[in-house]
Amino acid sequence: MPLSRLTAAVSPPFAQPATRASVDPLTAALASRFGRVGSDMPFVSADPLRDRRLPSAVAVPEGYEAGYAYPLVVWLHDTGSSEHTLHAVMRGVSDRNYLGLSVRGAACGAAGGTGFGWSDRAVCDVADRLPALVAAVKAEWNVHTERVYLAGLGSGADAAAALLSARPEWFAGAALLAGGTLPPSNLPADALAGKRLLLCGEDGRRSAPSVLAAAAGWRETGARAEVRLTADAPLSTNSLRALDRWLMAGVAVGV
Repeated sequence: MPLSRLTAAVSPPFAQPATRASVDPLTAALASRFGRVGSDMPFVSADPLRDRRLPSAVAVPEGYEAGYAYPLVVWLHDTGSSEHTLHAVMRGVSDRNYLGLSVRGAACGAAGGTGFGWSDRAVCDVADRLPALVAAVKAEWNVHTERVYLAGLGSGADAAAALLSARPEWFAGAALLAGGTLPPSNLPADALAGKRLLLCGEDGRRSAPSVLAAAAGWRETGARAEVRLTADAPLSTNSLRALDRWLMAGVAVGV
């Protein structure tokens, strides 16, 4: 589907492609719903932004220009959070460059848990309803439908990876923050050919082995995986501005 490019880190010797995760229940569930038949995201007529079965939030850039087709960032929050983090995240990335959409995960089930997280069912529910959500955003605002990007933090990064792997034709790519998520083992070598992927490690050298190994694994699927290692917190100003630069690099080259 969908101003300088972040330079992909060069993998040192320890960053060999890691063994990909075996097929897990979430991957199997998504595959059973969608199979591997490619098709563009169906833009159906709906009003899902008022559908409380999947609460959502939308962020509109300052100075919105109706004549410009904006990239759309689909933000998946971390465990213990909710869709209401979208506006703070998008202000940190850019208050002018993108439209934003976020959806709520499932209620945290742990004793005393607050906020929401990403059960297998929650990810499948998002996959079921995301086309209608994007359709509702597109009906109100000008979305560049080939520049729809996933972005997630922590468990939200894992959810973003699962969605990209299940329906790569829906997305231009994904940014995985604070996660060394590996691709599913059943992805063929060219499944994600041309898809852009950003993997961010938030604690510098300590996260380097897992993040670089994950990037190597994603490259085996054909994805154009880039790595950013930093000592900054994943939602710090520097980290979010780096996400902006990565997204804009895709705009600059027409992806």
